[in-house]
Amino acid sequence: MSECNRIYLTDETLTSLSLLPSTKIETNFDNTNSNDKASESEKETFSQTETLKILRQRLEKLYNCIANDQIIHIYNLENIKLSSVTHNIKHKIDTLFFEARIPQTWKIDIKWTITPVLIVHVRMLNYLVKEKTKELLTSYFSTNYHNDSLY
Repeated sequence: MSECNRIYLTDETLTSLSLLPSTKIETNFDNTNSNDKASESEKETFSQTETLKILRQRLEKLYNCIANDQIIHIYNLENIKLSSVTHNIKHKIDTLFFEARIPQTWKIDIKWTITPVLIVHVRMLNYLVKEKTKELLTSYFSTNYHNDSLY
């Protein structure tokens, strides 16, 4: 899922985009022969095809980021100290979201797995909500949990 954050226009893409035909009408008379024009149009068609291929791949990556389930995985939930008493995992997640000032309506589903550690999977409403939730949780943990011990 880290590719979702890596969809940016690079200089290479911008250069290839500039190869697309413009809407300007050329008024200069060109004296080059037809063979030169044909080879130039073939090169231009090839570059346009390559540019479209790159743009389709990026669009597909973006679609996969948006269309896939937006899940936040929280590890070691049992180590989180909350101000109120919680009796189960769902209540602990609800309390954590409340303390971090995250709207409860942003969550769709909560599931968990117990491997050597507890992993809670919170499915969010959409990609933007997931990113904002991660930002709010990071802010909450950085202000409420200070790690002074060395590992």
